[in-house]
Amino acid sequence: MQTLFIGFINDTVDYAMKGIAIRIAYLLSVRFRLGGNVSAYYTLYEDLRNISFERKIKFIDDHMKDEPDRIPLYDRYRDFKKMNKEYRLTHKEYIVAQKTFEKNVEGMFSIIMNNITDTLQNAGLTDLKPIEDTSAYGEYFVIYDNPEKEIDGCSKLSDLLTLNLDEDDNEHRTVFVLTDLFFSSGFDMGDDEMPALNAFSHKGFLQELCTFPDYNIFSVADLNTLRFEMNDEIKSFQLAVNAFAGLTDNHAEAFNYLHNNVVAAAKNLAADINNTTLVNNYRNRACGAGDVGSILLGMIPKTLVYKYFEFIKVSLQDTIEIMQQISEEESRQLIPVLIVSLKTAPAAEEVKAQQMPLRKTLSID
Repeated sequence: MQTLFIGFINDTVDYAMKGIAIRIAYLLSVRFRLGGNVSAYYTLYEDLRNISFERKIKFIDDHMKDEPDRIPLYDRYRDFKKMNKEYRLTHKEYIVAQKTFEKNVEGMFSIIMNNITDTLQNAGLTDLKPIEDTSAYGEYFVIYDNPEKEIDGCSKLSDLLTLNLDEDDNEHRTVFVLTDLFFSSGFDMGDDEMPALNAFSHKGFLQELCTFPDYNIFSVADLNTLRFEMNDEIKSFQLAVNAFAGLTDNHAEAFNYLHNNVVAAAKNLAADINNTTLVNNYRNRACGAGDVGSILLGMIPKTLVYKYFEFIKVSLQDTIEIMQQISEEESRQLIPVLIVSLKTAPAAEEVKAQQMPLRKTLSID
């Protein structure tokens, strides 16, 4: 079983959701693959702290661009330099003005950086770096504003979306990891239909497997402890999911296997994890906090997967044009997906009426 989570700093998936989805995918998989540039969160503070003064100004402007009637800081910086040339300020006047401006910029930058760092820490994203050192981890780095550029160390986004992965094999079948933005009423599925929930349909189906606690409070070391302690139970789940993922040519058989085998393996695993010292200590510290969401597994048309990534701003125009060239027959094929939802799976009749809020995301360019 191999899971693939694709995301970018600039996409619309909430920070906390990214943290939980990555942790769950890593915990449950033989091989966990991260696509995009989400790994930039791990070193974001250090990377941004060392950028040039002009880039700090542009960063502040980008972060505050939605504020009404605001004059971009970079325009004021340019006017300040121009004013010095036109009015020929004395050396002392210029130095004082320059130092005051620089102090204000550094102060604004520090405030924004502290807010960002606090947000990322609360979402559990900044302490995920140790996951890169585990044997289960692998990364397909994609350049966000040039996702089809294939250079050393970078992958093409279209290859990830079509699962054109040279490491995919029968023992490690790939399962896409999606988030509950899939259920957003803002997600336009076009001619496709919402997959059947906890029921079978040849057009796609999703089955709720189990619920889970807030995994963002767990470090990578905690997750490794769970992987070690629950090795047999996790392996049983991995084998069941891998077998399910190999049944894409027989949808009815796939659904029956999911319902009769995978669900049982998932519930047993969830129950055993809930009985570990680690999770019990968490619940005691959190005054008996319950589970915060659910995991769903199923098969949906490839075209829905492509539309989902377009909806969350992962797929940009170059990639969209490539995906549109895929034949209709191929795009209708069902592929396995695992959806991490921070709420109970919605009933079928409620899905279209449900509105998920889109949170403001971070841009560093």
